[in-house]
Amino acid sequence: MSETVLEVFCHGRLVGRLAETGDRRIAFQYDDEWIRSGFSISPLLLMLWNK
Repeated sequence: MSETVLEVFCHGRLVGRLAETGDRRIAFQYDDEWIRSGFSISPLLLMLWNK
């Protein structure tokens, strides 16, 4: 099975990627550059840092 990946952009900047996992769930990962200089696109569920 091929990997399905969707890149997420905000105002032309790469925010991160959505991907389907092997068990058919959807996972999101912020791009490294977005973590350094961006903002949380969902402060309750997709924080840029661990508490």
